[in-house]
Amino acid sequence: MKRLILLVLVIVFACKSSDSRKLIYDRKTPNINNKLKLDGFYYNEVEEKGRVFYNEEYGDGGIYKSEVILLKKIRGVYLSKDGSIRLSDGPMSGVYKSDYLDKCGIDYNNNTETAIAFFGCSLNTPISESFKNHEYFSKRHYEIYGDSIKIQYYFTNHSFYLAEKKGIILNDTTFKFVEYYDNKTKKIKIIDELYKFKGFKVKN
Repeated sequence: MKRLILLVLVIVFACKSSDSRKLIYDRKTPNINNKLKLDGFYYNEVEEKGRVFYNEEYGDGGIYKSEVILLKKIRGVYLSKDGSIRLSDGPMSGVYKSDYLDKCGIDYNNNTETAIAFFGCSLNTPISESFKNHEYFSKRHYEIYGDSIKIQYYFTNHSFYLAEKKGIILNDTTFKFVEYYDNKTKKIKIIDELYKFKGFKVKN
């Protein structure tokens, strides 16, 4: 019986979030000023090679024709006036079809403009209350001190781990993340992610 109880406790604690840094979320009033425009979102342009499949076009063996191309993607960040943030789940493109994106009514294209449009659409897609209240989503926040910006969010890898990016504000429509940390590896990585502003009305 003792071994069973111990096993249950190990499983419970393994499922809880793991972090060691002070959470912005725990502060009653995260520091936010008017250094950046907030009536829209910010995006970082990314180019990555990826395989695309062509519907209605068949290659050898009767499977869809495909090829590896250079994809135009973006990382999106929405900074809310209450200190919370919404992120794209990794770099997103405008070419991969899904039921979720089909509802946006946007033509699929391999360009930055389409990827930006899809991220904007995702911001106005209703979120379930259960997901909205989950720490994976609810503890995504940011702070601004002087010309510095910091965001914190969680990613999942069998457990939830805190991730943090720090950057510098260049002007009221541009900032750059220069440092990335995640609590799983306990390592700091130097990055170079330039984010530009896109005016957009977020309904949710």
